[in-house]
Amino acid sequence: MKASSTYQVKDFILTGILTALLTAIYLVIAMATAIVGPVAHVFSPILMALAGGTIYLLLTSKVPKKFILTISTIIFMVLMQLMGSGYLPWAITSITGALIADGICIYYGYKNLKALACGFGLMVVGQTLGNVLPVVFFANQFRETFVSGGADAVFLDDMIRFIQGPVSIVLVISSFISGIIGIYIGMRLLNKHFVKAGVV
Repeated sequence: MKASSTYQVKDFILTGILTALLTAIYLVIAMATAIVGPVAHVFSPILMALAGGTIYLLLTSKVPKKFILTISTIIFMVLMQLMGSGYLPWAITSITGALIADGICIYYGYKNLKALACGFGLMVVGQTLGNVLPVVFFANQFRETFVSGGADAVFLDDMIRFIQGPVSIVLVISSFISGIIGIYIGMRLLNKHFVKAGVV
């Protein structure tokens, strides 16, 4: 079944609601990991994937339209920017990951669980690369940007030291795996609860 490119108003409303819910979950995870420490905070996209996979599975089941993952990611990035947490490299890598994910799902179908799991894994990789690439290649600029925005310098220094080196590869691989796991967690939840409730 080929994905449609025709959106209705209700599709945008549902996409906005689910993306806002995803944003709220991400903020809770980000704040909780920041309290634990900079090392834990680095893993926030990975933890978000485990919880967010259910939302993306629900989104693509209700709105299986072309580029729905990219649209949701753009909305997410706009919301983060409005809340003062936006960062251009993060937006670029995240949207790129979503475009690749949409390409996979358009080819194989948004109802193809394996394609969606792979695509979501790449989306999470895109989220993680938004932190990894600037730290690995432009650490000073990364630090200056967030310190000037009010971030704690010691916290950032510890986070930068942790990300630099081989651990960055571990983060990328873990991101992809967590995205896949997140979708399969979503499948179990949807099958067990949402289908019985008539949501999907």
